[in-house]
Amino acid sequence: MIFGSLLLLAAVQDPSFDCDKDETQLALNFCARKDFEETDAALNVQWKKTYAGMKAQDGEYDMDRRPSDKSLNAAPQLLESQRAWLKFRDATCEAEGAGYRGGSMQPLVIFQCRTKITKERIAHLEQLIEEY
Repeated sequence: MIFGSLLLLAAVQDPSFDCDKDETQLALNFCARKDFEETDAALNVQWKKTYAGMKAQDGEYDMDRRPSDKSLNAAPQLLESQRAWLKFRDATCEAEGAGYRGGSMQPLVIFQCRTKITKERIAHLEQLIEEY
């Protein structure tokens, strides 16, 4: 009970750790969350670029050839895939963290997983827009 309260108190106070030096589990969890938040922010930037590029590409497509076939548009397909990807990422990482369920290491495993998979998605979104 006391340990859980300390973790909650630390999360509420949002402590500052030196992520290059601090090696306590609390610091590792905090720094992993911080890394994920930074990576997630980078994902949002890349998402906006890629989605805007896809919408521009859709606008250039000659819809006179297939005026009723909106499924050929890239932007709505990308949006659908992003929504599915978010569910995939979160479920995958929760499953990975479940092996540590209830332990102090569970948040670390989940945040590291989310960071890794999010970086892969950023690279994929970059590749998509480069191909267009």
